[in-house]
Amino acid sequence: MFTLVLLFAFFLDSIPSGWITLKDQKKVCQVGAPGDFKADPSFPGLGKGPGDAVEVAVYSSTSPVKPIMESVGKMMNIEKFVENSTTRVFYQAKQLKLKDGRLSTQWTVKVPRTGGQCFATINVSPGGQDDLVKKIAATIAPAN
Repeated sequence: MFTLVLLFAFFLDSIPSGWITLKDQKKVCQVGAPGDFKADPSFPGLGKGPGDAVEVAVYSSTSPVKPIMESVGKMMNIEKFVENSTTRVFYQAKQLKLKDGRLSTQWTVKVPRTGGQCFATINVSPGGQDDLVKKIAATIAPAN
């Protein structure tokens, strides 16, 4: 029984030590970001990394998590799926050129929660790291 309690506590606290916790506006979903990220005081749930190379935002929705059909994914400009199931949808969109001329790639991750889903967008400029995106995406969960 003690082992089960420890495992449950581990999954509830999936944000690595030294990272910051970002919560959506309703405070029902959370995501972690490295300690050198700064939370945006004017936009709840938004954090920016050093040099704005990586930006993460967390949201909540009442929609359930559903896999995305490949044909729909193409219309959404999805470059590749990391996972596409009822328990987690995680994908990378095609790289975009922003208004200021910079390039950016958006990653999206969705997980179920009671009453809907938690989702995050992670925007990466060239020089941002895909490994970091995956580490951040692994932390999304209903808020503690």
